[in-house]
Amino acid sequence: MTHGNFLIIDDHPLISGGIQTALRQKGHTSVCFSPTIEVHPETPWPAAALLELEALSLPPQGQFDLALVDLTMGKYADAGLHFIGPLVKRDAIVLVLTGVDEQPRLDACIARGAHAVLSKELSIAEIIEAIENVMAGQSLLGKNERQEILARHQIRLAARSEMEEQFKSLTEREERVLEGLMHGMNVATIAEESFVAESTVRSQVKSVLRKLGVSSQLEAVALANAAKDV
Repeated sequence: MTHGNFLIIDDHPLISGGIQTALRQKGHTSVCFSPTIEVHPETPWPAAALLELEALSLPPQGQFDLALVDLTMGKYADAGLHFIGPLVKRDAIVLVLTGVDEQPRLDACIARGAHAVLSKELSIAEIIEAIENVMAGQSLLGKNERQEILARHQIRLAARSEMEEQFKSLTEREERVLEGLMHGMNVATIAEESFVAESTVRSQVKSVLRKLGVSSQLEAVALANAAKDV
């Protein structure tokens, strides 16, 4: 069995420490990296964390063979996504570890270059087994499955781009009206809080519906909510 050099990126010491201990028992070497996840006034996230990654000491061989990256860190739901590309450029195999089961977010990991996504429901022994299988040359994703994921991701990106163009056409006032509708407010309430006539808000609602290509307020709200999830 080939012994590897691994990087574990996770903000939970118990998880990263447990995996590191298990790897050590198998004869592997590893480094745990917990990126700074609070907002930097001078260098905002994720730039600050990526700078920390760049400054991280490399193993004697000059690179990490494989990186295990947590997808969610701190308040950043998809923090791990930002590390995949830079690590792949360093010729490291990237496995993403997550408790997330939302397919669009998992697909995004593969699209960024991750080898596979592992569930946090796996035991440490199962995670180590997966890591060693990858190091032995096994693929955790079939070729067809990977192609399906990438195709699905591209379709989703195209849909997002189309939605973004629709919402970009809204004026600032129309955006506020739509936000009010999304919060369950009716025309009268929006008008009262905006200090304008109800007729003005009704006109703005009609403009929102026309620009979004829908025929009702419910459809507009549904489309706006869907845009968040794409």
